[in-house]
Amino acid sequence: MDTPKKLLREFLKIEGVVVACLVSVDGFLIDSVGLMQDFSLDDLTVAAAIGFGMGKKLGENIKGGKLKQVMLEYEGKTVLISKLPDIDVILFLVSEEKTILGAMRYTMKKLAPKIAEVM
Repeated sequence: MDTPKKLLREFLKIEGVVVACLVSVDGFLIDSVGLMQDFSLDDLTVAAAIGFGMGKKLGENIKGGKLKQVMLEYEGKTVLISKLPDIDVILFLVSEEKTILGAMRYTMKKLAPKIAEVM
């Protein structure tokens, strides 16, 4: 049987993905896999919730419809944030610069409904 943690581990199979988290829309960590020593996971989850909220508000202001995904690219890392379907939980990925973004997005789209279903 699938569990959220088992499904999150699928993201770590993508080359360069170092962290996959489930975060409440309030910024509380629900579950995570992977490890990075450069940051506090608690700080990261709060920032993920704020980032998702910011993206949602921008979409409302431009009448862009329902927010699907937020992507932030930095010099050495990429962050991908997406709300799970039908529940108030955010899926949050951190990857190294060399990661193929299409693989992250495809896997996120494929696994998000499955993760939501087992929560």
